[in-house]
Amino acid sequence: MPPLDIIPQEVLEHIAFFAATSTFLGPPSDLVPLLTSSRRIYSQLSITSNPHLYARVFTHKFDLKPAMRRLGKESLSPVTISAELRRRFIYLKRLRARVDAYQPKGEEPQDTLHLLLLRSCIWLLESDGKNERQLREYGKLDCWLNDFWFSHDGASRAMHMIQHNEWPLGSQNTTLAMWLYWLLVEPGQSLDIEIGIHSLSESRLDGRKPNDKTLDVLGAFALAAHRVGTVLVLSQI
Repeated sequence: MPPLDIIPQEVLEHIAFFAATSTFLGPPSDLVPLLTSSRRIYSQLSITSNPHLYARVFTHKFDLKPAMRRLGKESLSPVTISAELRRRFIYLKRLRARVDAYQPKGEEPQDTLHLLLLRSCIWLLESDGKNERQLREYGKLDCWLNDFWFSHDGASRAMHMIQHNEWPLGSQNTTLAMWLYWLLVEPGQSLDIEIGIHSLSESRLDGRKPNDKTLDVLGAFALAAHRVGTVLVLSQI
């Protein structure tokens, strides 16, 4: 019998918790080697058999109290919290990969994009510090928003439409993305953005600086604020 198999359940859970929380940012990847060490350990520590463990991991990596105030403590069982932990890192990985930040010409926006933006908004509004760190430092939300808004093939279509003398789309997705931008930006500064491949390939025929794209987009939305259904979007949060 492997040595780990004779460790009492309570001690094993402590080991698993410290492995899962050895780093704050990102999913509890260091727990995987322990889970795969034996069938017995997996049966004791998997997310389906031990939701209490993953609920504890959630409270280490995310803010729980704001959600409890909104939903009520009775609505947040260990099973619910552990499922939310899994869901959050699925969406954070999509943010990190910038999968939904681009919309090739002729394609329609995916339902996943709306859920990604809606959930990111909720997590940011319910942040006491942890949620924002996961979104910014692991999910790279700042970079995602830069690609969404200021790349020519960004899913907002803002730069494409402005360059064709059209108003940017006032959809629910662009409304949520603009709220995210304003919630993250520091007073007097634009978002601290890493320049990506898509941004490097773009140039301005009029010789203006790339940062002028920010003013183009924000100015267009400020002038067309009456075209944006903010109330309808906020009713979903």
